[in-house]
Amino acid sequence: MIIMILLVLSCKKDDGIEQIQFTLKNMTTLIEESSDYILSASPGTVYINTDDYIYFSLGEEIQGIGASYLYYHLNDDLCDYIIVLPYNVDLLNDTEILMQLTEDEVGVAEIYYLSYYDDSSVLQEEEFDSLAELWSFVETEGLTVDDMDKIEALYYYGDYYLIAGGMYYSETDHFESMIEIGMSDLLKKSKSTTQHRHADFTDVIHQQAK
Repeated sequence: MIIMILLVLSCKKDDGIEQIQFTLKNMTTLIEESSDYILSASPGTVYINTDDYIYFSLGEEIQGIGASYLYYHLNDDLCDYIIVLPYNVDLLNDTEILMQLTEDEVGVAEIYYLSYYDDSSVLQEEEFDSLAELWSFVETEGLTVDDMDKIEALYYYGDYYLIAGGMYYSETDHFESMIEIGMSDLLKKSKSTTQHRHADFTDVIHQQAK
């Protein structure tokens, strides 16, 4: 009985807010929450805490991926979007794992999109009807991470959107996998996608985590 009580208490922070387990559906509950609430409820261990963002180390919570991180962007002290980011870069396998994780949790995507450079260095764009079709195309065409511009799938879960995939980011000269989570209204009001908002945090993550 004492052991059970200790286990329950270990899941709560000093303020009584329960720390959630990492699932994508659980992560949506932290959207529009305050920084204080996130510091108590987020999975992982806080690594960087500023007025504009909070950055957690998630460890190896995602099966098949090594260390990963949670980035909470703050607007007027409320979280408006979250990004799940593996620490390792240039791995299409990580991209596929994150997309499959999202698919398993929230169902099929609204759109599956791929942009890549062909043998003549011309940017090509493709849309697919399923995640399996997208990755079958990647395999059939023999595409590698060096060919990639962006792979994305857009999902909706209740009032939230999730963008899973990966993209080449010129500032770091790496292809980086990620999942972005936010309110659907935010996505509709803004033409910004992960490519634009990525600049807000990726340098911090890869410089500070070393």
